[in-house]
Amino acid sequence: MPAAFPVLVAMALLSACSRSAKPDASALCTDLGQVRQLISDAGKGLSPQAQIGRIQSLEGSLSADAMTLGEQGDAVDGAAVAKITVALGNWKTDITLDQDPAGVEQDIEQAIGQVSTCG
Repeated sequence: MPAAFPVLVAMALLSACSRSAKPDASALCTDLGQVRQLISDAGKGLSPQAQIGRIQSLEGSLSADAMTLGEQGDAVDGAAVAKITVALGNWKTDITLDQDPAGVEQDIEQAIGQVSTCG
């Protein structure tokens, strides 16, 4: 066994430990709170144009959050946030096509419940 092998193993373990730490969740939790608020406001009659504007803003923020989580080694929460981002895009499509987004809103709420970072 080469002498460098224990050093490589130690470096790999240290790297894995540093990635397993949760990132600062304040931005993500704020974004998820804004998604929940959007769902509530939409139920209270928020105009389709206002919904689309807020969805577009959240899509950008949540995409960045998902990538950050993935880079930090939190694949589960990163995937859940990416799922929320996709669902927001589906919601926007439903609004554009004048369809009821109720099913999409339920998918979003379910995906938010899967994000442990803000649990």
